[in-house]
Amino acid sequence: MNSRKLGQSGIDISTIGLGTNYVGGHNMYVNVDEAEGIRLVQRALDMGITHVDTADLYGSGRSEELIAKAIKGRRDEVVIATKGGMLFGEHGSGTNNDPAYLRAALERSLKRLDVDHVDLYYIHSYDGKTPVEEAFGALMDFKREGLIRAAGVSNFDLSTLQAAATVGPIDALQSCYNLLQREIEIDILPWCERKVLALFHGGRWLMAC
Repeated sequence: MNSRKLGQSGIDISTIGLGTNYVGGHNMYVNVDEAEGIRLVQRALDMGITHVDTADLYGSGRSEELIAKAIKGRRDEVVIATKGGMLFGEHGSGTNNDPAYLRAALERSLKRLDVDHVDLYYIHSYDGKTPVEEAFGALMDFKREGLIRAAGVSNFDLSTLQAAATVGPIDALQSCYNLLQREIEIDILPWCERKVLALFHGGRWLMAC
C-alpha cells in the first residue's frame, strides 16, 4: 500500500482509507452486522490500509466503539480520524461548533475509541453561527494539549476554509466530490493545493502535497 504525508502534519498515511459509516451505523443503515464491521476494519489493516475514518455521529457513537474493538492491540498501526460538531441523541439535532461542545465531543470520542489521542480530528460541518476562528481555534488547543495530532474540516466552503486557516494549519478537508458534483474544482481544489492541504473523499486521498 502506498503512503503519503497528511497535509503539513508529517503523519504518514495510506493513500486509500477505510470509511466506517456502515460499521455500527444503526442510525443510517438496516441489518448492520457488528461482527462483520469489526472484521472489515481488521481486514483493511491486514491489507496495509492504515487510515480509518469515522465520526461520533456514525451509529450515534457505536462506530467508534466497534473500531476500538477492531484495533485492540494494534493502535500503532492505525491513523484514526474522527469528527465532531454534529448533534445527535441527548444533545439534540443540527450542528454545534462551540469550543466547549467540541471539547466534550472529542472527550466522548476518545473514551469510545479507548485511546488517549486521535491522529486527525475534523469539525464535521460548520454550524453557521460560531465564529470559524473560535471553532478551529479549539482544534489548535486540542493539538497543543496532545489530544489530536492533526486538525481538519469537513463540508466547509472556501470562505470558512480561509477563515479557519488564519488560526492554524488545516491538515485535511473532506468535501463532496464526484463525477456529477465537481464544484470544488473551481476554487477549493486550487486553494488546497496552494495551502498544502490534503483532500479526502470516497476512501481515497485525492491530493496531499
